[in-house]
Amino acid sequence: MFEFTEEYEPLLREVREIAEKVVKPRAKEIEESDEFPVDMANRFFKEGYLQILIPKQLGGMGKDVTSFCIISEEIAKVSASMALLVIVQSVGTLHQGILRKIRNGKGLVRIFVSLGPCPPSFFLCP
Repeated sequence: MFEFTEEYEPLLREVREIAEKVVKPRAKEIEESDEFPVDMANRFFKEGYLQILIPKQLGGMGKDVTSFCIISEEIAKVSASMALLVIVQSVGTLHQGILRKIRNGKGLVRIFVSLGPCPPSFFLCP
C-alpha cells in the first residue's frame, strides 16, 4: 500500500477537510444545477488548488505532481465535477499565455474541452 511521506500530510489533511466541509455539502446541488459554481472556483483559487503546478515565480504554488494528485483525489471523493475543475485548470494553465494571464492578476481561467469524435479541442474563455 502506498503511503505519503510526512511532507504531504499537511496538504492531505487540509484538502480532505475542505472537501468534507465545503465541497461535500454542495456536491449534489452542483451536480444537478448545470451551473458553474463560481464561488467554489474562487475558493479553490484562494486556497491555491488551481495554481498548484504553476511555478512560484509566476504566481503559483510551485508544487509537484503528487500534490496535484492529492488535491484532485480528495476533491473527487466528494464531487467529480469539482475535481475536474481542479484538473482542467491546473493542466490548462501550464500553457504560457494562460500563465501570463494569471500572473497579471486576472485570476480564474475558464477552459472548455471538447471531446467529440474529432481530436480534443481546447477553448480559452476570456
